[in-house]
Amino acid sequence: MSVEQRAIATVDECVLALQQLSDHELQRLYELARIRAAGLNDVDGRDLLHDAITRMLLGNRSWPREVPLLVFLRETMRSIASDHWRRREMAVVVTEADIHAGSDADYDGTVSALDESTNPEPRAVAADVLAQIEEMFRHDADALAVMEGMVLGKTPNEIQEENAMDRKRYATTQRRIRRGLNQLSNRQVGLV
Repeated sequence: MSVEQRAIATVDECVLALQQLSDHELQRLYELARIRAAGLNDVDGRDLLHDAITRMLLGNRSWPREVPLLVFLRETMRSIASDHWRRREMAVVVTEADIHAGSDADYDGTVSALDESTNPEPRAVAADVLAQIEEMFRHDADALAVMEGMVLGKTPNEIQEENAMDRKRYATTQRRIRRGLNQLSNRQVGLV
């Protein structure tokens, strides 16, 4: 057996590692999956996590033994979600002729040419920032739960109730998120 083959986990090792995940680790994976799936109409968090596990077990994604399982699954879900976004963007192709066909008298080609929604770069930047935020809060289940609730449009009371948080814990978590995002923002500004 070559060194390369020994570095990749077998299917049995993958199954054993999955069985050994704690409830906390599974919850963390579901939270990450829900955040990654936010905005995708055709897939939800559970689908994303199950797809990542299925790909690992079928050998479509090889798990290197030196990479922690949670990190491997997180990155696999990120990749799958990116594929969904890419397919979604490619599927929505609107030509100038399609836009122009609606109203001849009021057509202004410069307006549609300046429309940023047709530019994929902001999505790429947003995906990068999301990955940085996930990395920053990867060990903070409360912060991830609060941010996920916000993304899904839940009220503070709903977020607190669903995550068994009291007001003090929720407020403390919000401050932690705010400080982390400010640090990230300051790093981003320093790069520009």
